[in-house]
Amino acid sequence: MRYILLLIVSVAFLSAESYEDHIFPIKLSIDSSSSPAFVFEWAQDTNSLKYIVSKKVYTDSSFGKPIAILSGDAVGFADSSIAKGVHYEYKFENYQTEISTYNYVSVGFDLPIKERTSVLLLIADNTDLPDNYKTYRDLLLSGHLNIYEQTMPASLEFDKEKNIEIKQTIQSFVAKDSTIRYVLLIGNVPIPYSGNFSPDGHNDHIGAYPADIWFAEMDGDWSDEIIDADSASASRQHNFPGDGKFDNYYLPSKSELIIARIDFRNLPDFAETETELFERYFEKNIRYRTSLYKPQASAFISDGFVSYGGFPATTIYNQFASLFGEDNITQKNMRDSMSSGNYTMAYACGSGGYESILLTLYSADMAKQDYDAVFLSCFGSWLCDWDSQNNLLRAAIASKPSILCSWFANRPQIPLHNLGLGNTIGDAIYAAQNNKTLYEYWYNNYLQGVHLNLIGDPTLKLRHIDMPADLSLLKGENGLEINWNPSPNAEYYNIYKSNSENSTGIKINKEPLTKLNYLEKKMLSGKFYYTVTAVEKVTTPNGSYYEESAGIRDSIELYPNEDIVVYLANPAQAGVIGEISIAMKEKASIAYSLSNSAGQVVLSGNTINRSYNHFLNFNTILVPGAYFLNIESSAGKKKNIKIAVIR
Repeated sequence: MRYILLLIVSVAFLSAESYEDHIFPIKLSIDSSSSPAFVFEWAQDTNSLKYIVSKKVYTDSSFGKPIAILSGDAVGFADSSIAKGVHYEYKFENYQTEISTYNYVSVGFDLPIKERTSVLLLIADNTDLPDNYKTYRDLLLSGHLNIYEQTMPASLEFDKEKNIEIKQTIQSFVAKDSTIRYVLLIGNVPIPYSGNFSPDGHNDHIGAYPADIWFAEMDGDWSDEIIDADSASASRQHNFPGDGKFDNYYLPSKSELIIARIDFRNLPDFAETETELFERYFEKNIRYRTSLYKPQASAFISDGFVSYGGFPATTIYNQFASLFGEDNITQKNMRDSMSSGNYTMAYACGSGGYESILLTLYSADMAKQDYDAVFLSCFGSWLCDWDSQNNLLRAAIASKPSILCSWFANRPQIPLHNLGLGNTIGDAIYAAQNNKTLYEYWYNNYLQGVHLNLIGDPTLKLRHIDMPADLSLLKGENGLEINWNPSPNAEYYNIYKSNSENSTGIKINKEPLTKLNYLEKKMLSGKFYYTVTAVEKVTTPNGSYYEESAGIRDSIELYPNEDIVVYLANPAQAGVIGEISIAMKEKASIAYSLSNSAGQVVLSGNTINRSYNHFLNFNTILVPGAYFLNIESSAGKKKNIKIAVIR
């Protein structure tokens, strides 16, 4: 196996700066007195000449002018120009003689629930999805506006025409629904390639790179006319004019969508089939998304480059300290120490190969032993070329028991700080893919490079909260009765209603629901889907925000404008008619008879005088064929329904 030290070349690295010069963790506290303020603290740095502090609202496009310039002996800063419910970002620059070290802190208190978006799932047509995919899909839907699914042609090799078809499909969906924010590629969806460069710095790795970002950038200029190169050791990275692999090294314009991929092709280190790996992945995802698996608010760093220039792990350390606190960061060798520990995030760097980080992470190990984190970022040679056999990034999400997302780190840096206030991992990768001047870091090469891809589910967050349970929908005399069991820490609940199984629809409660029931008095005719979510106030080292859970979901058919409605609660199966529910708009008794196609009555009976729901429990085996249920109420209302009995 080949291990290659990541090439790091910079004149500044020849200077005397040390690992410690780049460590700049910042601790946040919120003064919630009558004059609230954000209070930032850091350790004294004798090398610092000054600290420059800038600030922006999260949605602003730039930080603007500094709000403070502090002396080099400063150890903190407080800002009282803040408002409840506003998401702020702070930029801190530690200005030293030869370098500047940067850190960013995301801050806010009582932030509102984030706006819902839609998700497009593109599934390769050769993908044998497991049964738990539907559970995953329904949970995904319950947290978003709409879910769109489309089967796409699969390919294990580069395919120019199929790539074009996929992008046109995405453009078509986005043109119809502007709320689509995420695109998730599932299975052997073809992979676009672009560029002729080497983000890991190796001459024999200069070539085109996997570039899913092409699918997400809707209107930029992607050329295929200039590059004529075959120096890469892997032929799939060769790039020639007109071959469908693009010339672009960098994004031609800002991408419109967040894109990611779940793909278990070409992983022979794993004994499981692709379908079995999908089943494992969706089970991990379901457990995390529903809070059945709750990792500790902690992080793990395995630094194999501590003795080399550039100190890439220091940026990660500063980010993890802001998200979890310094006391919750473990620094050890990952191979020996991450099989237990229950971490939210992990990072590893060192001399790399397609399948490994030397002495730290190996795809073969991931196929056999546990690596207990949810989000894993890696930095080392060859790793960003993830369309390779047993690639470490894809092996990570195939592993047990919990890794759900992985990515190539440091080139460029990923702005992780906003994860602390409920942003998704897709938001963070998207910010990095489009970052040019907004976020500055000491070590931050290949800005807007087409090589940066997210492996795993882009909609995941650092924290997911408990769902409500046991949703029931019952037609009553006064309307539809909606009941559920509580989520442990919920402050209130929301109910969404839709007439489509692919949409959560609209929220029907005008005020937050603090009880465990709701009566919908106005009922329309048709089949409707109801989703109940819990809302919890989440407190983190970055402040507080309101988070909405995945929802519990059920459907019901409503026909309030008919005098008599028959519901086949258990349709005829295997020759058995089970329970039938008869809904009445007025108090009455029911006389019923069941006749076969020859007109012979095979069952008959009466119900007592009552309101609304009458239940007929036949539980009788019948000869296959057509039957007719005749109903007449004491109020003179009649109904006839045809029933097919099959075996």
